[in-house]
Amino acid sequence: MPPRDASGRLRTDQLDAPVVDSLEMLDPAFPEQLEKLAAEPRTKGNLPVDTMKVVVLTVCTGHYVTLSCLAHLVNRDSDAFRQQYQ
Repeated sequence: MPPRDASGRLRTDQLDAPVVDSLEMLDPAFPEQLEKLAAEPRTKGNLPVDTMKVVVLTVCTGHYVTLSCLAHLVNRDSDAFRQQYQ
């Protein structure tokens, strides 16, 4: 199993920051923090692109987040999310 930090994020020597690759592998308090940061898109249907970009950058601060985890956090389909917010 790959090494993980205290929050449950994946650690690798190839990247300069940890990776949120599975919300299930995280310490339970950590996904709650991420969900709070993503509260607006989680509860609203359409958001201005600029607003979504700010949320994404906020959620990704200090670590990388996979598309599937990010899409789950903002309550969007991962393919549609990728296409709409490239």
